[in-house]
Amino acid sequence: MKHLIKNILLCLLFSLPALAQTSAPTRGKAQALPGIDEVLDRMVRAIGGPDAIRRQSTRRIQGEFEIEGMNLTGSFEVLAAAPRQSAISFDVPGIGRFKQVVNGERAWVLDPLNGLRELIAAELAAYLRDYDFYRELNFKTHFVKLEVTSRLRLGTTEMFMVNAVPATGEPEQFYFDVANGMLVRHDTRRESPQGLMPTETFFSDYREVDGVKTPWLVRQQTPAFTINLTTREVRHNLTIESSYFAKPSIP
Repeated sequence: MKHLIKNILLCLLFSLPALAQTSAPTRGKAQALPGIDEVLDRMVRAIGGPDAIRRQSTRRIQGEFEIEGMNLTGSFEVLAAAPRQSAISFDVPGIGRFKQVVNGERAWVLDPLNGLRELIAAELAAYLRDYDFYRELNFKTHFVKLEVTSRLRLGTTEMFMVNAVPATGEPEQFYFDVANGMLVRHDTRRESPQGLMPTETFFSDYREVDGVKTPWLVRQQTPAFTINLTTREVRHNLTIESSYFAKPSIP
């Protein structure tokens, strides 16, 4: 779920008043840094290893979300299939259903506020990076430059920060737990119709399902507000009809 729930909310971010501010981690003292291959290999092993990851070809995630300070909750569902297909929906009470679909090399967003929009340029490139089903195994193919730049502390957690430069779009920062190798934070500045949207996403409560660990709690902070997502169920290798990944139709 680390990268499957982020972009669908961008169309909602500018429709509600600003409620939260982002924060920066506290830097620790300088220490020797590992190479990027070591950090990425540890991450893959921590998730379950390459064999366990490759055994999965589809995934369904269902859960609930809460927007802090607004008394607004709802449900979400993520459907994903290898190599790069996803269909994500958020049901927002009083507003409607937000949907995002990626199908190979194309992507769309459909929402009750702005209608249907096909993604292009840097915005599309970001979606295609995010929705590689085997992204953890293909991490190095999505960025032209990856570098472990520092060792930081966020609360009680020590992290290695990786700066990732894509061929198209803004640099991103990934933070990996020094103790267990897990991805615990991801910072982005993504293109949207309203301009660049900075987002900090935090991952916790990793649980193993079918030999692969995923975060069951995701906290997403933007300049507008903070969203908490809680997974209720993860299932792999289900049959998912191809129609779910087709271009969305306007109701």
